[in-house]
Amino acid sequence: KKFFSNHAYFVPLFSVLYPLLLFVVFTVLIAINGSRIALVAQAFVFLIFLVKQFSVRSIVILLMLLIPVATIGLQENKEKLATVTDRMQNLFRIENVEMIGDVWAKIDTELDPVGNDVVFYDDETQDQSWWMRIHKWTYALKIYVEHPISYLQGVGPGFATAALDGGIIRIFVEYGIIGFLMFGVLFWIIARQSFVLGMMTIVLLVNMIFFDAYLAYKPMSLLFLMIGFGYSKNVL
Repeated sequence: KKFFSNHAYFVPLFSVLYPLLLFVVFTVLIAINGSRIALVAQAFVFLIFLVKQFSVRSIVILLMLLIPVATIGLQENKEKLATVTDRMQNLFRIENVEMIGDVWAKIDTELDPVGNDVVFYDDETQDQSWWMRIHKWTYALKIYVEHPISYLQGVGPGFATAALDGGIIRIFVEYGIIGFLMFGVLFWIIARQSFVLGMMTIVLLVNMIFFDAYLAYKPMSLLFLMIGFGYSKNVL
């Protein structure tokens, strides 16, 4: 207590630098791990944090300080990151977009999409994870579209294979319009509870584009733990 009273500048400085340090550390770790969608979620919530906490001038100064630090950290792991950069280049090729129509026209909804690929994979022009997901997503969406009776309530939980690798699409096809709206209301209620929970919800939803994140017990256990803690703190 005496230390903080004699160094009043320490607390506000620490409150600013600590989240920035966490951002740099976890960005490097995520990049090494190779999760592209996690990097997108990380960058998105960090920009929201900057806009909420700082002025435009302060944001520019902070980015000028953080970018060199992050660059040094990434350079130290250049070999591990080479695979990520190559995958990012393949992801934005026009061949990946054209593949959607080809898979939709050729896919057989009577067969499991895993192991019954209808479009040949080219590792030089296509992204493998995108290629795999397009077959799964097209399979699920095509069955949903071809059965109008299921539009409101969905095809049913667990229908869209063991790993659809797309939580948002899975919710839509399995629970239909009604279930999709109910999940949306649930996430909206969680996000409104506090700024931190709002950021956690955004991260979850962004990751749900490429993963069935809402079915993973580790992130959901953490989220519900934070929900309970935040609720008790607000009520008590």
